[in-house]
Amino acid sequence: MSKKNNKYLKFEESIIVSEGHDVDSDAYKLAHAKMHNLVQDQTAEAKYKVELLALELRMREYLASSPNKTLEVKPIHYFYRQLLKTTGVTQDHFASYINMKPSNLSAMFRQGKVNYKLAKIMQAIFKIDFSLWLDIQYKNEMLSESNILSEPEAKYSLKGLLENKD
Repeated sequence: MSKKNNKYLKFEESIIVSEGHDVDSDAYKLAHAKMHNLVQDQTAEAKYKVELLALELRMREYLASSPNKTLEVKPIHYFYRQLLKTTGVTQDHFASYINMKPSNLSAMFRQGKVNYKLAKIMQAIFKIDFSLWLDIQYKNEMLSESNILSEPEAKYSLKGLLENKD
């Protein structure tokens, strides 16, 4: 293997392939096989943790995305559905577990309204920071209200308020 095309580091018995790797190289194939085996050897709980971490990262990425005309608004229930799908838990079971009526829980997410208590419960169960749920909710409200608020912003002002205080 030439060092120019196949840069890799040996660390104990692991091979970490870095930039410039050749996907047909033995080093790449060995690293891929080792990663595959690591994933296969994980417990169900460890797999859930990885999937939930991936979901949390997607939530953070959505929050960090700049609002623009091409940004697809992802309602809070989009992430909630992914959460249920990842864990294989039904909405009815989840609602029962947290002592809520399934219809009330469904309505909250459908309306994009997650309260502080629910966000904290979800953090305790799924280890996803409660503020992400609230921040996504807030971002979506801002995005949906931005078109609605353009007229009131022009209509209302401090000057107008002070002129009409009597």
